[in-house]
Amino acid sequence: MSKYRPPCHDQEKESPTIADSHPTSSGPADTAPQPKRCPRCGRDFVCRTHDIAHCQCAGIAMTPQLSTRIKETYDGCLCRHCLQELARETGN
Repeated sequence: MSKYRPPCHDQEKESPTIADSHPTSSGPADTAPQPKRCPRCGRDFVCRTHDIAHCQCAGIAMTPQLSTRIKETYDGCLCRHCLQELARETGN
């Protein structure tokens, strides 16, 4: 089992950001939490893309298969409630 890595975190690696093109940039916008809406249940939550240790998804153990299924089924991050529910349904 591995910790869940939401699609938004993968996109960060694949798509350069403005901050990437300005290595000296370290303003609040670089680390600001991002408000999101869960595509599964519609709940609002905060995603901390630049601070995964404090993100709402941190610490949720998921199998690689479940993580892949989530990425293929949903567009973007899921809220903690949905991640925990899916992990329980699959026996994680």
